[in-house]
Amino acid sequence: MLNFSIISRGYLVRPMHDGLVANGCQVQLQPDMEKWDFQNCDYLLLHGPADPIGTMIKRLGIASDIPPLVVWYSEQVPNPKRPAWMVRLLSRLRYAAEPWYGEKLAGGGKSRSTSVKMPPGFVRWRRVGELLALHSMGCLRLVCTFSRTQKDFLEKLGLPAVELPFGHHPDFGTALNLPRDIDILFLGSTSDYRRRRLFPSILSKFAEKGIPLMIVDGSPQRGAYYGDERTRLLNRTKILLNVMKQPWDDPTFRLLLAAANGNLLLSELVWESSLWGYTPNVHFAACELDRLAETAARYLHDEPARLEMASRAAVDITQNSGMAQMTGQLIDLLDQHKEPGH
Repeated sequence: MLNFSIISRGYLVRPMHDGLVANGCQVQLQPDMEKWDFQNCDYLLLHGPADPIGTMIKRLGIASDIPPLVVWYSEQVPNPKRPAWMVRLLSRLRYAAEPWYGEKLAGGGKSRSTSVKMPPGFVRWRRVGELLALHSMGCLRLVCTFSRTQKDFLEKLGLPAVELPFGHHPDFGTALNLPRDIDILFLGSTSDYRRRRLFPSILSKFAEKGIPLMIVDGSPQRGAYYGDERTRLLNRTKILLNVMKQPWDDPTFRLLLAAANGNLLLSELVWESSLWGYTPNVHFAACELDRLAETAARYLHDEPARLEMASRAAVDITQNSGMAQMTGQLIDLLDQHKEPGH
């Protein structure tokens, strides 16, 4: 039986915890750095990181007897076509520059205020810089990525990456059998560079088809939904729309949300290497960006086809790709990546 300490915070902690417990592991939650206790701990587990973890890395640097660290990397990566030397340089520079941008301290500390504006997408370089910093400390055992695109990107930097995404968990939603009065919903930020350029045209094409596209992007005008409110919203939705922040990103989280809540996911075409066992037009509908409205209209008109694909995804993902199965694979991978003598 393995003992894990989870040192993350946030809504993805419970899926990791429950998956490990389902596989017979002992799990301690240790988000408070000042109270870390790694006795009888086989592995540290960290997800993301969405928020900066520079303070956490410094704290690990002064800790003694650090157990091997596993990062379940639930983030997207910079352009994978960049050469490795450039990635290392920009990532390390961005990580070193974090105090100028205002680090949100792990463990509940306040953010430092700053007037320095971050270039678009530059946060991805910081996240990779954090992985490189952890690796340089010698404690990073495994980085679990959501796609082969991410795995290959991190491997070329010398990081111990494997392809293993999150799986279904009840926190991502459940069927409530509500009337589906929302035709199509986009859930996520629209302020990033690529989506900000694309959405005016997308909205125009949906308007031409007479299809109201509901956008929930966390803004004061469009609101934000979390937890049970998000589940109810998705249960009222027929089609969940996916438009990537970058063309090489993976659609895993939106697939998990759509499957859990009975939606058909309609996505722009994604890289084949950014999928993990999911098949376009089998588990989700996929088409070119300029055909999203046309494809949505077709599936709204053909309800049996829409429900058939949504049901197939729900069965395959919720029954065969749950967090218990994913964490079981994680345990197998850790056994394969043991250091000599362990």
